[in-house]
Order: sequence, then structure tokens, then C-alpha cells
Amino acid sequence: MNELKTFLEMDLKSLIITFLIFLAAFKYGLDLFIYLCQKIGIEFKFVRKKREQRELLLNTVKQNKAITEDLLKLSTTISLISQKLDAMQEESDKTEMAKLKDTLINYYTKYTKINNWTTLEKEAFWDLFERYEARGGNGFIHTIVEPEMRLLKEIEIRTID
Repeated sequence: MNELKTFLEMDLKSLIITFLIFLAAFKYGLDLFIYLCQKIGIEFKFVRKKREQRELLLNTVKQNKAITEDLLKLSTTISLISQKLDAMQEESDKTEMAKLKDTLINYYTKYTKINNWTTLEKEAFWDLFERYEARGGNGFIHTIVEPEMRLLKEIEIRTID
């Protein structure tokens, strides 16, 4: 009875400290009890649930790591494919440029000899020339071919009666 009287006479600060000590001792005792039960093979429902949640969390972390690694591999593969496509496009542009250049030279050779061309031939040449320029064409096509082609006379198409 004396202890109860002493307990009731405690100030708030001492009461809170006593309560916290009691709570810590209870927690430690409960943890010790759970540990001993696990050692003998007894598993409580809340302990099993906590373990399952921990395992689920660990599995999720492993899966996320695997997904991250897969995404990294995929990103690397896409980067390599992109580089290959760029190289293929560059090669295709070079091939197309060579074809356009060859065709423009053939037009130049053919029409500068006769010094004239029809409207259709002229339009075809300038369409090819624009495609050549759009692909980055330059050089003697601009310095030699273009100026001379602009000097050619345009003739009308002769119809056969």
C-alpha cells in the first residue's frame, strides 16, 4: 500500500520517466519471449505476418533490381541499334547522293552539247538538283553544272502531226 501511495505522489516528470522505463522493459521482455518461442519452433500469427511482409519486401527489391538490369540492357541494345541505323542512313545518303550526282552529270553532258532542253527535261533536272542539295550535295555540281544549266535555252515540245 505504501508503494501505491508513493506512486500517486510522484510529479509528472517522474511519472513519464517511470512509464517509459516500464514500456521499454515490456518491449524487451516481449522481444525476448518471441525470440525464445522462435528458437523452440513456436510461431505467432503476428510474427509470421511480419516475416512474410519482410520476405515480400526482399523479393520486390530483387525483382526491381532485375527489372533495372533488364532496362539497362534494353537501353544499351536500343543505343546500338540507333547507331547502326544512323550508319545505315548515312551510307544510304551517300549512295543516293552518288546516284543523283551521276544523273545530274548525265543531264549536264547531254543538254550542254545541244544547248537546249524542254520544259519537262528542265523540271526533271531541277527536281533532281533540289533532292541533291537537300541531301547536302555540293562541289562541282554547284560551281560548274548549275551555272551552265541555267544558261540553256528552253524549247517547246515538238508534236508529231
